[in-house]
Amino acid sequence: MKKTNRSGFAFKSTAAALCLALLAFSCDQESNDPQITPGPTTEATLDKYYTFLEEASGVERGDIVYDKATDRFTVNQDMIVDRTTIDPYLETEAPANGRTEQRMHNILLTNAQATNFKYYIQPTLTQGWRDAVVSAIAQWNGVGGSKLHLVQVGTQAEANINVFMGAYDAANWVARATLPAGSGKGTLEINPRFNNMAANQKLFAMAHEMGHNIGFWHTDQTTGTIVPGTPATDPNSVMNSFVLPWNGFTNYDLVAVRYMYPAATGSFTVTKQAESYSAMAGIQVEPCTDSGGGSNVGYIETADWMAYNSINIPTTGTYRVEYRVASASGGGRLSLDLNAGATVLGAITIPSTGGWQTWTTISHNVTINAGTYNFGIYAQAGGWNINWFRITKI
Repeated sequence: MKKTNRSGFAFKSTAAALCLALLAFSCDQESNDPQITPGPTTEATLDKYYTFLEEASGVERGDIVYDKATDRFTVNQDMIVDRTTIDPYLETEAPANGRTEQRMHNILLTNAQATNFKYYIQPTLTQGWRDAVVSAIAQWNGVGGSKLHLVQVGTQAEANINVFMGAYDAANWVARATLPAGSGKGTLEINPRFNNMAANQKLFAMAHEMGHNIGFWHTDQTTGTIVPGTPATDPNSVMNSFVLPWNGFTNYDLVAVRYMYPAATGSFTVTKQAESYSAMAGIQVEPCTDSGGGSNVGYIETADWMAYNSINIPTTGTYRVEYRVASASGGGRLSLDLNAGATVLGAITIPSTGGWQTWTTISHNVTINAGTYNFGIYAQAGGWNINWFRITKI
């Protein structure tokens, strides 16, 4: 993603300069191998690839370099694309038409991935970038009418997306991320050159890169499939190719994600504020600074618990249970049970969020039979706060 200029006005970048990759395996660090511009004998063979990259990115041919040793193109010094990755697009890609509607990748997340898409934040991220990632996850989760749900997890092994701080790069990209692949695995890399960027711009950049992870191209590219119902221009869209101060998703950002990941028809959701318990042991209620304010449950120690009576589950099936939590140090763990522990549905580890009022949403999927139950949240290990929990049929 491109940086704004010093005066605070965003300047438009070429699409490639935001340096997303066409597929997960394409978003590597730039190669140190010698790069060559193809001679006359290879120019004809490679012409269709150059043409595709010019049309897809808006970059002139002189800024696209082919590396014969690795069979890769480098676009504007920072986007690396395997030649074989382009081949499927050459078979299906329509000619450039200059339109700028929302566009989506031809690979989208599966239902299982979309409803529980996991991000691991490497410990090397500065607090400012960490806060931006956590906030961007919350922004995507706040989109109503979509099944999309992002979560922060405690280990890289369980994550779909590894968020990491790359090496300092003097180039003008802020962050780069992969588009979906069949494996559901990918990356989101941050350039430490922009560690001093304003917090609201960092949030915009992270929300933008997560858009790539879930299947958005840039609005000013001609690659990808146009999302129906989106306009020719949407200057404040999170998927435009320049960094703005975060001001929320535009209406057509919401239209696009609801089209790509629609909520299940007749879906069931119930949300309980943590402090609305029917009974408890050991906890305290305190003021909350999370979005919406109010109160949260804190001072949770091992073996503390809260019970929430008379929650009706309409049908037997799989439910996603989300917990809005905060922890200064992490390492806590909670379990969810029915009817005073008669049935334990599952357990989940609480990651470090960096502060007692620095919030993130974690989730797990559990199987629940239809019926009315008293739900319990039990602290298998303490050291965390909780603002609310939500049960959704998936």
